Amino acid sequence: MLISLAIFAAAQGATPASTTPPAKKVAPIELYRKYVAGEKLSYAVKATYVDEERSGEQITFLPTDVQQAYTFTLDVLKLKNDGFAEARYKRPVLNFTIGDT
Repeated sequence: MLISLAIFAAAQGATPASTTPPAKKVAPIELYRKYVAGEKLSYAVKATYVDEERSGEQITFLPTDVQQAYTFTLDVLKLKNDGFAEARYKRPVLNFTIGDT
């Protein structure tokens, strides 16, 4: 209904009135992580997704399940004067399991 009203109004040389108030301009917000010298952080990632592929003249996409699992650590070695941190990132093993569905 709104689309047809907009088309009709445009044909008449007018624009339909908006029912929502104009958006207020907001200053951008910067997100950052504050590190502490000597801090040791550990994380684990587990993900499952489906990848669909086709090749050549093939019409049908063929799905493939993919699973990822890995851990990593982040050791904060020292803080610099400019606010950055010198850190060591370790990801010893990356496991992928790929199988057709």
